[in-house]
Amino acid sequence: MQPFSLLPDRDAYRIKLPSQTGSRLLSVARTAIGLVVAGLMVGPALAANAKAYVGNFKDSTVSVIDTAVGSVIATLPVAAGPDGIVITPNGATVFVSGSGASTVSVIDAATDRVTQTIEVGKDPQGLAVSPDGRLLLVAVNTDDRVAFVDIAARTVTGTVALAKPHTIAIRPDGRVAYVAAQEPGHFALVAIDLTTRMVISTVALDKPPRDLEFGFDGKALYFTMAGVNAVQVLDPMSDKIVAEIPTAESLVCRCDTLCSQRHATARRNASRATPLDLSAGARASA
Repeated sequence: MQPFSLLPDRDAYRIKLPSQTGSRLLSVARTAIGLVVAGLMVGPALAANAKAYVGNFKDSTVSVIDTAVGSVIATLPVAAGPDGIVITPNGATVFVSGSGASTVSVIDAATDRVTQTIEVGKDPQGLAVSPDGRLLLVAVNTDDRVAFVDIAARTVTGTVALAKPHTIAIRPDGRVAYVAAQEPGHFALVAIDLTTRMVISTVALDKPPRDLEFGFDGKALYFTMAGVNAVQVLDPMSDKIVAEIPTAESLVCRCDTLCSQRHATARRNASRATPLDLSAGARASA
């Protein structure tokens, strides 16, 4: 996954993308995506024809952006309330969950057409794809379960019971997934063994966890909590919070895809971007 930063401006969201000669900015008008960026993923290569997919929550569509020219080249109707967006490691397929529906939309990245919908259960939210591209995990919030989808077969092959799952992160080795569980009074990060499909540990929290992302080497899990002005750092070996990175305000949305081995970008409701230096454990200069 290529790094990016979301930099809100008064009239547009500016997406900072890397290139071989440095970084460059892509602007997306606020009127084109409504008030909230529901999901943004960038394809695996910033070469010719690379594209970005932006979920438009209010319109129940996904905008496809040609990053070379910085313009929308297609707008696709998807399941109501696009929430999670993920791309397979080979860049061939985009999955979009519809939190106002019970399905995940499947987009062919070559043709930019919705080719299929997968029934997964009520209110699917966060998505995660295994590193080998074979498995899609879906946080089915209302049905209190995590669904396992065989990507080749495009069908649910199993579930794990888990109260109010919200977002998911898979460890880079593909063996374990952590899920942000938001059951009132029982907020937690829940670890699932992806081979046995069983819960193997639970980290109790005093506030609702929002988004979570593994570092590039899997040695740290970064996550946000509602009402906490910091990104939390969890050691997956001990399941202990070992550090926190202060931010300007409470991050109640998602901690965006890790930008590199050392940097991440966190945001609050797409209204402000906060660059973080993971090695220093502090906010980085913009």
